[in-house]
Amino acid sequence: PVRPLADDFYFMPGVPPPRTFEPPPGSTVVPKKIFTPIHHYLARSRKPFWCSAEELATPPRIYVDQKTVFREIASVTQLRRGDHCMITLNVLRCLSPWIDYFVSLMGSLELFHLYHHFIILHDVNHVDEFGVPRTKEDNIVQIMEY
Repeated sequence: PVRPLADDFYFMPGVPPPRTFEPPPGSTVVPKKIFTPIHHYLARSRKPFWCSAEELATPPRIYVDQKTVFREIASVTQLRRGDHCMITLNVLRCLSPWIDYFVSLMGSLELFHLYHHFIILHDVNHVDEFGVPRTKEDNIVQIMEY
């Protein structure tokens, strides 16, 4: 069942609240909450496309600097503390789960060469029923973005 996006997400420990913005003085823009993918996962309004561990990883590839070798993982549970990760830079993020998937697929097929870089701060032990990566202590896995 899909739950509507609630005004607060404090019912799950470690979930940051949705961001808000204030319009500039004199603006007629109505302020609203800005939900991130984790809020959509928790509301079950969208589901991540995590691969199962049984799927085969793709062969290593060369980064745009023509020197660095990188590889795509087969399962998000393979991520460990300190891993440097790159995901396809998605300027159309959160418009639709299908658009997000399509942009990611373009990156996997090497049709798009702009990446977002981040570092994993905790080992991923499992993925919960909402699709959120969790530590062994059941905390949300955190990342550090550049």
